[in-house]
Amino acid sequence: MSIVDSIESALIESAETRNFENVSILLERIVCGEPVSGLIARLDDAATLAFDNSKDLDKGALDVALQIAFLGSAPTKLRDFFADSARKVFNTYPDPAGLVKALGCHESQVTPAKMAANWHLLSVLLSEYGDSSMTGVKKTVQSTYCYTAKFGFGKVEDVDAFGNQVSVTFKALQSLSLEKFVELSCLVLPGSKALDLLEGKRFDYKAILAKDLANELEKDLLPGVKFTQAVLTKILMPKYIKSVKAFESWYTRKSLLVAEKSAQSGVRNWGNSRSLAELVEHLPKDKVSPNEEQEENLIKIFKFSASKDSQVSLYSETMCIFWAFCKSKDSMDRIIDETGPISVVWQSREVFLQVTDKMMAKHLNSWFHIIVQAKGSEWLVENCLDLPFKFWSYIETALEDIDELDQLIGAVRKQIKTGRIGADSLIWMWQKYKKDHDFLFDIIGSPSLVIRTLARDVCGNYIKASKDLRKLICENEAFQRFLMNNGEASAISALVSATRSMAGLGGGEKQSLLIRIVRLYPESKHLVEERKVTISTDELEVVTSVRSFKEKQLELIDLVSVQLPQNRDAIATAKEYGDLRENFEFKAAKEHKGFLDSRRKELETMLNEIKPTDFTEFTVKDRAIVGSVVTVSSGKGDLVYTILGMWDSEPEKGYISFETPLGKVLIGRQVGDAVTLPTGEAATIKSIAALPKDLLKSLAG
Repeated sequence: MSIVDSIESALIESAETRNFENVSILLERIVCGEPVSGLIARLDDAATLAFDNSKDLDKGALDVALQIAFLGSAPTKLRDFFADSARKVFNTYPDPAGLVKALGCHESQVTPAKMAANWHLLSVLLSEYGDSSMTGVKKTVQSTYCYTAKFGFGKVEDVDAFGNQVSVTFKALQSLSLEKFVELSCLVLPGSKALDLLEGKRFDYKAILAKDLANELEKDLLPGVKFTQAVLTKILMPKYIKSVKAFESWYTRKSLLVAEKSAQSGVRNWGNSRSLAELVEHLPKDKVSPNEEQEENLIKIFKFSASKDSQVSLYSETMCIFWAFCKSKDSMDRIIDETGPISVVWQSREVFLQVTDKMMAKHLNSWFHIIVQAKGSEWLVENCLDLPFKFWSYIETALEDIDELDQLIGAVRKQIKTGRIGADSLIWMWQKYKKDHDFLFDIIGSPSLVIRTLARDVCGNYIKASKDLRKLICENEAFQRFLMNNGEASAISALVSATRSMAGLGGGEKQSLLIRIVRLYPESKHLVEERKVTISTDELEVVTSVRSFKEKQLELIDLVSVQLPQNRDAIATAKEYGDLRENFEFKAAKEHKGFLDSRRKELETMLNEIKPTDFTEFTVKDRAIVGSVVTVSSGKGDLVYTILGMWDSEPEKGYISFETPLGKVLIGRQVGDAVTLPTGEAATIKSIAALPKDLLKSLAG
């Protein structure tokens, strides 16, 4: 019987006996980093049976549940078991729901291994609330420290169990929700060497090599963190090492001593390294060529890290480093082929994007070549389109080396058709193909497409491409001529129309661009002037129909006279329940009060600022205004829109507010005007009419 069969059988048996001892012994036989075929699927099925409707909690069951989760399996029944266990083990914690949320049992983005790590972290952090016989953690009077990648080491000052807040002093005091703290932090274990260093206890750093200290400290954090040079700096400076120069001297001495020791003993080198960290430590200056034995060892240590969530960055970066050091492409290909299918980094688009975004620039060329080898060009193209512009040259190189750049062009074309093109894609296309006008114009030569892209909300590394695209549109003469197809009348007209009607450009930018269009092509002056809009939505009084105004008034009256009093009664009743640990009614009532207060303030502000109207004051003549019916002709046929006030929109009837993007496009237009709808579709104003009498009567309330 295989190990998987044995585990499955023992789990099924434990569902009846509630004895998990045999399961635990069998699980310990599985070597991490050497995946057993079909293990996770079989664990999912067996664990579902073993933990189905389990009411009896004991340490044996909990330990096995943690083992299974660490291996990567957590079916719904097992997640429910963790949630129930949390409520029982931490039975004095005032907010069980907040605790379960922080644990991540029912959060799909929390992996099984992360959920198990969260359990151990919470066992230490909340030791005063936990049953030590179940957690194995006794309440301690020692200070608690944590580590985050962003802020370094910090001291946990307080855990507000009622508010689910953790106060931590990094350089300054910060307050994090319990859920956020668990997501971002590692805890320094009580009684550990790392805790002694953070507390400033006597320590002679000169008596130990940096590598040995790093290895010793890595077991002191929960979950574990790789003690790189940067992490060592944060824990040693300035308490033990006062200057950067002194630290560098010590750290360099470490490298020289290890190299000397290895050379003398002949025991440890890059070819027989026991971990990826050790492999990087022992790489020589010159490139290497693995023999068969070394290749097998490399595959083993890369496999060990590939499937671990906690080592996804280490695996990815070390793969890039060894790519640059390995002479043999066959050896590198085999390492990638053996480890790529199980690597965490390529099993989730989000993880891939996060790891790539943090990758050092010197590794990027290797990284994208590795991706092509591991996942193929189609996978790279499909997943790289959402990367910032700074990565695109490396993607281009990797695809050109295998003559597959056409795939990327095709993906950009597809993006454009779906309307989700980003500024990064457009900037890359322009820089790559701006000398091939006809080819490029066929792909991105739509002014409405380009200007609409500026309206997308971006952040972080995506801001630069958006700024560069805005600068191209507003200031770059070559790009402006490109958008107007070097003076073609229809292209000039399309740019003028898009400039006026598309979201993305500010009022000043629009005016400046229209002036530039006329300067570049004086013959376009009549296009700009003929389509000059005399009515702007910025000049319009904010109005709504009498009917809508009364509806908002009634909503405010109901909120003040009925809903808020009911809410006050609900809060008072919930307080009488007494035990805040399980007082979900009180928490829900308080949250609802916040919503009601916010809505009341919003309604009062709007009713004071908006004017009710029956629309008889608006006289429809030759232009589209508030209170008019506009018919536009497009490729989809005739579309009829009724322009009304705020709160009057009914899209299914064609009623739109003048404040909507479509309303702003139509306001001020005349019959015969060409417009570009917010969807990017070209249309023409066919007719403009007054509101029908039956609609006027309805709007008057």
